[in-house]
Amino acid sequence: MKSVSVSDLKNNPSAALRQAKTEPVVIMNRDHPQALLVDLDSLEIPDSGALKLALALHLYQAGSLSEAKAARIAGVSLEAFVEARNQASSLGNDSGSAGKNEADWPPDQPPIIERAGDVWTITLCRPRQHNRLDPQDVDLLQAVFDEVLTTNQRPRVLIFRGTGLTTFSSGYTLQAIVGQLDERFERMLNTLESLPILTVAAMQGSVYGGATDLALCCDIRLGPAHARMFMPAARIGLHYYPHGMRRYLHRLGYAAASKLFLSAMTIHADEMLRIGFLTEVVSPANLDARVQEHIDAALATEPQVIQTMKASLREMAALPESAMDQARMRYLASLQGPELASRLKALGK
Repeated sequence: MKSVSVSDLKNNPSAALRQAKTEPVVIMNRDHPQALLVDLDSLEIPDSGALKLALALHLYQAGSLSEAKAARIAGVSLEAFVEARNQASSLGNDSGSAGKNEADWPPDQPPIIERAGDVWTITLCRPRQHNRLDPQDVDLLQAVFDEVLTTNQRPRVLIFRGTGLTTFSSGYTLQAIVGQLDERFERMLNTLESLPILTVAAMQGSVYGGATDLALCCDIRLGPAHARMFMPAARIGLHYYPHGMRRYLHRLGYAAASKLFLSAMTIHADEMLRIGFLTEVVSPANLDARVQEHIDAALATEPQVIQTMKASLREMAALPESAMDQARMRYLASLQGPELASRLKALGK
């Protein structure tokens, strides 16, 4: 961490900004630390995009920035900023889970399951923890998917939703990866992928880690213009599990899968749409209506044909077993290796 005096900052602000790109800079007023200068693009937090958006909204509402300048600070289009501004202004009257103030959010808890005839909804409900998936959630979701397969009243559509304003889900709990990440997580997602009904990920925000694979297991993925995603496996020293890599290759293609896995870079909604991670970009205000349109379309289809066509698509996209076996050996080796443990330990400090 570096420091700069108030006078130096006044005389040469560009130098302080350049320093902040590599590490935080303490602004000293005489002998006292007065403030901290950080580069937002260098922050390694799950949702720095949402932080920029919140900052831009605050500066706009305070009258410090025009809409156009605020959109540039947020890193979104002017249209997306206006949508976010309108959503923020109506939070007090919005009864949806994606539009509540934090004080109004339900307590963090396992996913909430709603069964309403032909439509079942799974709501990820840990908004203060970016809707992470805990180990016990894996068993709960597996039980729900097994119920879909065995019940006499099988639903026609399964919807995934997130609670809160910024994050659909941050994936599997980091602290549980070493020691509690086993074949159940992959098996649960494989079951979701193979469900013989339409599945929709209705994402109100960004998505990270294993939750990106959960979304890829769904047939339709809707998300807002301010959404972000990244796959941090390489950053934490984990060789990803085989079927997750297969889904990335099948859904997104070799070039996109390589970038996301090998660089662990964050990408934005426009690129998410271009590579096929997002099926559609949908504003939070219109998300419920668009989900209902997909539900209505699904209910007009023939269930048996949906089942057989999903099976055919999976069969056509399957990789040779030899490739899957090699990938699994590498996954298990990294899961038990010292690199993963040490990197996760460092992240927890």
